[in-house]
Amino acid sequence: MTQTVTPPRAPVQLPGLALLWLVAAFFLLLTPQVDRLPAWLLVVCAALAGWRWLVQAGRVRLPGKWVRIALTVGLVGVYLATVSAQFTVDTAASFFVMAVGLKWLETRSARDFYVLFFILVYLASVNFLFEQGPLWAVVNLFAVLCLLIGLQILNAPDLPGALSAGWRRMAVMLVKTLPVVIVLFVFFPRIAPLWSVPLVSSEARTGISERMTPGDISTLAQSSERAFRVSFGGAIPPHRDRYWRGLILDTLEGETWLQGRPKTTTKAGRVAVEGQVGSLADDEYEVLLEPTYQSWVYTLDDSIAVSDNIYRADNGVFRLHRPADTALSYRLQRTAYTPKAARLSTVERQRYLQLPTTGNPQARALAQTLRQTYPDPWDLVSAILERFRNQPYFYTLRPPGMPANGVDALLFDAKRGFCAHYAGATAFLLRAAGVPARVVIGYQRGGAGGQ
Repeated sequence: MTQTVTPPRAPVQLPGLALLWLVAAFFLLLTPQVDRLPAWLLVVCAALAGWRWLVQAGRVRLPGKWVRIALTVGLVGVYLATVSAQFTVDTAASFFVMAVGLKWLETRSARDFYVLFFILVYLASVNFLFEQGPLWAVVNLFAVLCLLIGLQILNAPDLPGALSAGWRRMAVMLVKTLPVVIVLFVFFPRIAPLWSVPLVSSEARTGISERMTPGDISTLAQSSERAFRVSFGGAIPPHRDRYWRGLILDTLEGETWLQGRPKTTTKAGRVAVEGQVGSLADDEYEVLLEPTYQSWVYTLDDSIAVSDNIYRADNGVFRLHRPADTALSYRLQRTAYTPKAARLSTVERQRYLQLPTTGNPQARALAQTLRQTYPDPWDLVSAILERFRNQPYFYTLRPPGMPANGVDALLFDAKRGFCAHYAGATAFLLRAAGVPARVVIGYQRGGAGGQ
């Protein structure tokens, strides 16, 4: 009896230049996510791609089935321990990057490399979930071009001048398609997708919410959605006078600022869509508010209500009688009257001094030191502002995540954040120093922020 023994399948030897372009494209596609991916994952991806290159050079072998299973189980275990049950778009993208890295150890046939090619193209599209600027678009485009060059060399390795011919072919294709892309971008309407999946991520968007937890936000994307439009009866106020106050956050629970329980008046039926008709007086302005499903509205300082669909609440902000579930308008009048500063009641003072019993020990110690140095509250406020101005603190829409002891992390370690970070940290320092403080949320002309 004759027995046929099949030798183990050896990996296909790709043209070295083709593999080099694929590896280069992989590393280029990782660059838009370098500051978001865990450091251990970047090291693992580099090691796995380097392992495949050493296989191509004949220095090592691809791992067997059980070694690959062990590597996969081990990396998945590290991934699960790292994400700490916070499954968001960020962590899902990180898992995908890890899977792409492991795919390098399964490239034994030409078909495997074609599959890897399409996976890397998909990785380029995933990058646009986090970076959409012109620079990163160029990086993604160049990475895809590298993939296409590698694909051409893979299919025609013996073609003379394959590399230069490939780049010429890519340049001609780019020149031909660029005018079409420009025309479509300028003239074709940007239609909303027919279907969408809500994305849960540590990335937030500019805007206003009744909760503020800046430490959980690792990316703040600019939102182009309209919040409201304003018509003035007279001259438009100067920029410094166009702070549109929305609501006040006066309760700190852990790392989250919340608004206390306001005394609201709820009427039966829907909210009045038009609060006032007729022409605007010189000192009046009308706001057309987009649906917010909230009862608070945006107003300028020193305003009084003209329309009857809003009222002034006890904390100085204006509210609707019912949440705004549709677009509506309301009208106010600017006055020269400035209310006199009133002494806080015992209840108000307790509310504006409230802090969690634990957390942010460094910030508490700093607040006590500042209070001893600056007994006058206004001098204390100036000292905090001078600290932010003179020390290396930076404004950024991509701050590091600071979920635990976020104020300490901002003041002493990261020193990077956006308005919510600095407003929350300032209010925390003032309260820890015994100075009543709260966070005011609103828009400065065309941007959202806290103060």
